[in-house]
Amino acid sequence: MKLFDEWKLKRECQKLGHENEYNDYKKVKEVLSNDKTMYEGFLKKAEENLARAKELHGEDTLEYSKASDEVNRWKYNLEQLILKAQFIRPNNPSDISYRKNIIDEFSDKIASILGDDTTIRFHGTTIYYAKEILKNNGISSSSSRYDGYDSSTDLEDEISVTTPSTINRTLSFFTDLYAFQSSLPAGCLFVLRASDEDQELTKYAAMKSFNFKNNPERFLGVCTTSENIPKVREWLKEYGYEENLVFTFDEFLAIAHKFKIDKPDTTLASEVSSEETLIDAEGLIKELDDENIDQTLEVKSRAR
Repeated sequence: MKLFDEWKLKRECQKLGHENEYNDYKKVKEVLSNDKTMYEGFLKKAEENLARAKELHGEDTLEYSKASDEVNRWKYNLEQLILKAQFIRPNNPSDISYRKNIIDEFSDKIASILGDDTTIRFHGTTIYYAKEILKNNGISSSSSRYDGYDSSTDLEDEISVTTPSTINRTLSFFTDLYAFQSSLPAGCLFVLRASDEDQELTKYAAMKSFNFKNNPERFLGVCTTSENIPKVREWLKEYGYEENLVFTFDEFLAIAHKFKIDKPDTTLASEVSSEETLIDAEGLIKELDDENIDQTLEVKSRAR
């Protein structure tokens, strides 16, 4: 942020009575700057060790593999920090209050609306990774992005998700609703449609990764806070999506029922079966002689 922009931000916070929030933001900014310098040093050392392992042991060795993992580890951490630094800003008390309310109430509300529809899955992420997901047309594991480096338990072709009944885990740990402690906006909740092959993965809180552009019917939307709506809408437009795919959490609650897929109605199936039986009975009637027609119709009437 340029010096003049920083001055404007400070003045705005002072006018709103948010001096403490601005001071917290400055501390976070300083920590990130120091960490960036430290991570760059760790990455440089890891790259030197990798070059040494290649020279002494060759590429097809355990020593080289371990050194390569260490390089990817620091590339991942450094990239995460740089992305994070782009989004820090002073907190807003009303935003914090709304985020806490989402944690307390959204899970129960969405579960009551969507019930046991496990075709709907939720993936929570930070605001800075939300942009990367839209840019890359899908969610991917760190293993696929950093040459095998795993930052989670996800397999290379899988992503972590929850269902309507388990969404509290996503909100509590992965959607960055508590990130105000680091002067960061809330993250985003991606709403996805599972495929048939994903049903077996439900018990592992996972589903197969997929390309949003190739499967637009399975990308249902993004939930986030009001603060993030303009920037997420801008990203959707920039990367070729419909801008109306972003909602506040409250807006999504109002339309969530439209996405629900109900289980097959056995009552309907029963009615169809009864009707088929009735049609067969009418066919038989035609084969009866005149003496039995009235009696048969009476039986059919009672069957209705």
